[in-house]
Amino acid sequence: MKKYNLLIISTLFIFNACHRAPHFTVEGTIAAAGGDTLYLEQVTDSAVKTLDYKLLSNDGDFTFKAEQPAFPEFYRLRIGTESILFAVDSCETIAINGQKNKFATNYTVTNSVNSERIQQLRNSGFALQKAVNTARANNTWNNDEITALIEQHKTSARQIIMADTRSTAAYYAINQMVNGIQLFQIGNRLDRSYIGAVATAYKVFMPDNPRTKRLERLVLEAMSAQNIIDTEAKLIGAIDIELPNRLGENVKLSSLKGKVVLVDFSAYALEQAATHTLFLRELYNAYHHAGFEIYQISLDENKLFWLEQTRSIPWVCVRDKNAPNCKYLLSYNIQSIPAWFLIDRNGDIVAGKDLNADNLPQSIERQLAKP
Repeated sequence: MKKYNLLIISTLFIFNACHRAPHFTVEGTIAAAGGDTLYLEQVTDSAVKTLDYKLLSNDGDFTFKAEQPAFPEFYRLRIGTESILFAVDSCETIAINGQKNKFATNYTVTNSVNSERIQQLRNSGFALQKAVNTARANNTWNNDEITALIEQHKTSARQIIMADTRSTAAYYAINQMVNGIQLFQIGNRLDRSYIGAVATAYKVFMPDNPRTKRLERLVLEAMSAQNIIDTEAKLIGAIDIELPNRLGENVKLSSLKGKVVLVDFSAYALEQAATHTLFLRELYNAYHHAGFEIYQISLDENKLFWLEQTRSIPWVCVRDKNAPNCKYLLSYNIQSIPAWFLIDRNGDIVAGKDLNADNLPQSIERQLAKP
């Protein structure tokens, strides 16, 4: 009873405070930033809007007040190109204290649990980004190591999501990106369950929030695509793919009907790409004369690199301009690459993710032996 009464008193206090002053406050100190301009900006899914700015004095103190958002919203403090992202739920006062050096990561935030969790996610994301960039720059890319780092990040992110699925921190977690790639993939069954949990919470508690509509569309598209791969592929054959080759000509997977086709999702930037390509060449040289073809979907981010690597490739190789976010990854429920599907002469999928370098030649031979 006492807790219930305290909750009522606390709620009434917050309600009355917001009723008197429908705005939020963010205040604090940014050390060693005297003479710099500090911006307060609102961050939506589609735009960044400047709300206020302040020329910092030598003491670095600042106070911003802005209109209370209709729904929990994202904001940021920015100096130059570096920013601190935080969340506002209502009419609270949030304290952020930091310094100009390492402005985006080295700060403290109080009176906002969601902002603290967002800071945790961002710092983990920055560390992951640095590891990826370093591995690429030094040519030390190790798939297992990078995958382990991503999983470590996502394990923490899942805990944040389930702590409060309707929070801004949960929304940020499922939309976080590294190098332009979503860390939580709608095509991944496990990831989709977390995305769905957030979408459901937003639908129940904030049905009019614009972000709710976006989440609904995302989940519906995923469900539709999953239904396609679960039913259409079994009933009427492989889902068609149409993408441009290196000459810019759109090539449909269905145009190869009548041949036995290996659909290959891969990337030439992968560490094992040379070995993978050599294996495909051996398959192509051994079976092409008998009616075998390869339809390769490249997920390389760098188009010029892809063009250079495919100059002498004899099979069909296409690439989506969105590369790692290619829509066909969802259609075929691709969760890792390389990934293979074998299609018979009628255009039906006859083997999928159980294919490997050991059993693929025999699978091809069985299909080529059929009329």
